[in-house]
Amino acid sequence: MTVKKSDLVNLLADATGMSKKEVEVIVNGLLYQIIEALQNGDRV
Repeated sequence: MTVKKSDLVNLLADATGMSKKEVEVIVNGLLYQIIEALQNGDRV
């Protein structure tokens, strides 16, 4: 199953009642942390 970031943002915004912009900031932060961990050789 492939989920685009925009689909995830829309889904989370609808589920939480938060704005899409707020959710986008959170999702971007999460993805940044995952990428950093992988680049450092950590398991995710």
